[in-house]
Amino acid sequence: MKKSLLWIVVLVVSISMVAAFSFAGCKQEEAAEAPAEEAAAEGEVAEETPAPQIVITYIGSAGFILESQNKKIMIDAPFNSSFISAFEAIPGYAEGIESKIANAEVPFDDIDLFLMTHEHEDHLDPQLLGQCFSKNLDAKLVTTQGVYDILEDKVDNFADLKDRIIVNELGSYESIETTIDGFNLKVSDAEHAGLMHVHNFEFNLDGIEIAYIREQNKYEKTKDIDILFLNTLINLLEPKHIFLCHIFDRNTRPSMLEQTQDLPDVTFMTEPMETATVTKENDEIIVTINQ
Repeated sequence: MKKSLLWIVVLVVSISMVAAFSFAGCKQEEAAEAPAEEAAAEGEVAEETPAPQIVITYIGSAGFILESQNKKIMIDAPFNSSFISAFEAIPGYAEGIESKIANAEVPFDDIDLFLMTHEHEDHLDPQLLGQCFSKNLDAKLVTTQGVYDILEDKVDNFADLKDRIIVNELGSYESIETTIDGFNLKVSDAEHAGLMHVHNFEFNLDGIEIAYIREQNKYEKTKDIDILFLNTLINLLEPKHIFLCHIFDRNTRPSMLEQTQDLPDVTFMTEPMETATVTKENDEIIVTINQ
């Protein structure tokens, strides 16, 4: 009888030990699985990082606003509407837009950087630029000496603005890489129409490499270009996507429109204040015209 009781005690103790070890093993497995599950969750969060995206607004003529989550840039606007009206092929302003520019109303507010390639009137209205620039108090303007001189002559409060205007002294076809309030910008000189020298601009806007080129001749790109603003389909820079603009010849314009309809890598914005969303996914550029 005593032996039977002893065996029963041994058996109960053995079962208890096995159960305890099994429970401890389960706890260890759960503890090991928890970090793995957390790592997987972190991986999923990383994969959900939004793709680079900007919104482009076509103002008219050669003027655009480029806006990302962190930066708003206006290029080659405001322009002279009276001068533009002589060119039937080039869109001017939409109704009421000049007043919005003068008063820095949406979308002409909160501009960080104005870029002006040269002083021709289809790119520059000095008084209107002065008004808009004055009301965008934190903005900088990067431009040529020619534009600077015209602003000095035509803008009444130029003395209050000149410290925010940046003119880079470049020799013929020289380029410079500069930083403005933490924003990297490449500025290049080029000859325009055999009459004057203009600026080309290249910059990265929240992960999208952009070049705004008035003259391709002798332009040397330093990076692969995602978006190229250009006034011809004859491009030497091999971007991922072209935004075509500023087509003067009314006879050429219809053929340009017809050609671009069949080209997936070309966008021709023709309506003033039309907007497009540009997304960069897997190194591809996707352009959606907003309705």
